[in-house]
Amino acid sequence: MVWRLCLHDLKFRYFGSFFGMYWNFLHPMITILVFVVLFRDILKIRIPGFELEQTSYGEFFVCGLIPWIAFSDCLRASITVFEGDQGLLMREIPLDKRVLFLRSTVTTSINLGIGLLIFTLYLLAHGNLHPAGLAYLPIILPFQILCTVGLSMINALLCAFFRDFREISLILINLAFFATPIIYSIDLLPTSLQWIITFNPLTPLFESWRAAFLNGVRPVPAFFYFFLPFSLLVALIGSVLVRRFDGAVTEIS
Repeated sequence: MVWRLCLHDLKFRYFGSFFGMYWNFLHPMITILVFVVLFRDILKIRIPGFELEQTSYGEFFVCGLIPWIAFSDCLRASITVFEGDQGLLMREIPLDKRVLFLRSTVTTSINLGIGLLIFTLYLLAHGNLHPAGLAYLPIILPFQILCTVGLSMINALLCAFFRDFREISLILINLAFFATPIIYSIDLLPTSLQWIITFNPLTPLFESWRAAFLNGVRPVPAFFYFFLPFSLLVALIGSVLVRRFDGAVTEIS
């Protein structure tokens, strides 16, 4: 069921457009080209701390931006997931509501995979690709998905029961973008602020994406002792809460 729902989303998102599903490839391709060309060829910004001297800020930024888009899109979609799927929820056939979150997460993960594929081809074409780093993707991606599903379930329930939390959620997502090393490196921050970013559970995730793609090394240690257990915890909490408040959510939807 999850896979059929995901295919439905991908097909009908651009229904009636000339390029159709090809927009799933064109959007990340254009995004990568714009940022890389802007920061590498025009502004010529370099980021210290990477093995490759030719690694530009554009590549640094895109490597964090692609996973972030998938993560944030899921959280934003979860704000109204019960309303948007009200007809599906009210069917006579019992439906595990966790399917709704798996549907959204799998769909954005497909787009994430497309973006990473295009970025990989770009790095390969410019001689900046570390093939060894690709071996770590099966470790990083599943736990990002797990974390995203868990946070989406918690966020959806809070938004369903506390309507004001919808606006709060959008603010928190925007703040999380700047509190996570996506547009900057932790080393560039003042020492007095570095500890705050270090304790952000998302920090090891995005540092691991860059470690794999830009340096070809394994995920940072904090990924295993900090982000991994955090992902398992939020996924468990989200799953339990959705099951616990299943009937109440159906009534208010």
